[in-house]
Amino acid sequence: MDEKSLKSYLHLFANINEPDVLIILSKVEEKLHNYTGSIEKLNHAIAIYPRFLPALIEKIKVHAMLKEFELLMDAAFRSLVLDKHCIEPHRYSILYYLAWDFNEESVCF
Repeated sequence: MDEKSLKSYLHLFANINEPDVLIILSKVEEKLHNYTGSIEKLNHAIAIYPRFLPALIEKIKVHAMLKEFELLMDAAFRSLVLDKHCIEPHRYSILYYLAWDFNEESVCF
C-alpha cells in the first residue's frame, strides 16, 4: 500500500473508538513511521479498555522498535498483571534482560 491510501485509512476510521480499530490505526501509523502516533492510538485503546491485552502487547513491540526499554518493561509488567501466562511480555522481558546484561546490539527485536 502506498502512503496516500494509508493516510486515507487514518482519516476514514479516525472517530471510531473500538479497540480493534485503534490497533489497526496504530499499525497504519507504524507503517508511516509515525511511532509517536502509533503509541498515542494504543494509549487511547488502553485508556478506554484498560484490560485489553492486545493493545498492551502492541505497545511493547513499538517500544522495542524505538529501543525505549524502560517503557517496554512497564508495558510488559502491566500486561503480565492481566495475564501471567501470556508469552509475548515474557519474551520481551527476556530480550530486555539479555540486552541489559550484554549490549542492545546483540539482541534482535
